[in-house]
Order: sequence, then structure tokens, then C-alpha cells
Amino acid sequence: MTNPDCAVCMTVAEPVDSSMDDMWAFRPNTSEIPGHIIVAMRVHVVDAYVSPPLSGKLFAYACMVAKRQGLRSANILACIGEAADQTVQHLYYHIIPRTPGDDILLPWDKEEGNAKGKGHDRSSPAKTARDNGNSTRRRPSPTVRKDNESG
Repeated sequence: MTNPDCAVCMTVAEPVDSSMDDMWAFRPNTSEIPGHIIVAMRVHVVDAYVSPPLSGKLFAYACMVAKRQGLRSANILACIGEAADQTVQHLYYHIIPRTPGDDILLPWDKEEGNAKGKGHDRSSPAKTARDNGNSTRRRPSPTVRKDNESG
């Protein structure tokens, strides 16, 4: 069952992997992160809390897709609820490819420099626009530090 109001259910994208009947992988068209992949259930499931068994199965699939893509390092994450930046009510995981020095900072990186000692300005224009009620452009999650930011 799909939900016609769900952006994931209605996604028309070239699959990165479609080896499973009940889930698939595709590249989001708005990501600023090279190689970013979304893995999602084909049926509409609101989030991981609704069905932990499906969430676990989807996580295993995300790991398989990352390995098939040849990723040696990656973050695989899900957002559950508005406070965690879940903007689409559908169970999916982000696969974020990682390389040494890629400057991708995750939400738990320190405000005044992450574990590698790099600074990070969390008041990016995209975040500021979202916080001001303008959600036409969201900051990517995780955030990619731009070259003109101090570090």
C-alpha cells in the first residue's frame, strides 16, 4: 500500500538497487552530499517506531546496499519525529558515504569544533530560513561545511 500524499511513496527515481521486492534504494534529487542514497520500504510505513522488525530489515538492506556500492565508510541513519528532522512521514534510511577529511559534520559534532578540531557554523542560511518558518530549502542532514566557513 502506498500513500499518495507521501513524497517517498510517490518518488520516481532510477533505483540504485532494486534487488528486494519490498524495499529499494535511490539517490535523492536534492542532496548536497555526493553519493547520498536513500533506502526505503516500498509500502508506506510512517517511521521505525511503527514497525521495529521492518526497521531492522531495512537497516540490514541499507548495509547491503552500502557494501554493494563499495563504500568503505558510511553513516546510515534514520530520523524519527519532527524534532529529529523527519520531514517525510515514511520509514527510510540515509546512506551517507564518508571519506577522511570530507567535512561532513553530524548533529552530535561539537558546536565549537568537532572531534577533529574543526569549527562549524550551525547558523547556515538554510538552517536560518527553516528556523524562520521558511521551509522552501532545508539544510541537508547531515550538514556539509562550505569552503568559505571558518575551520
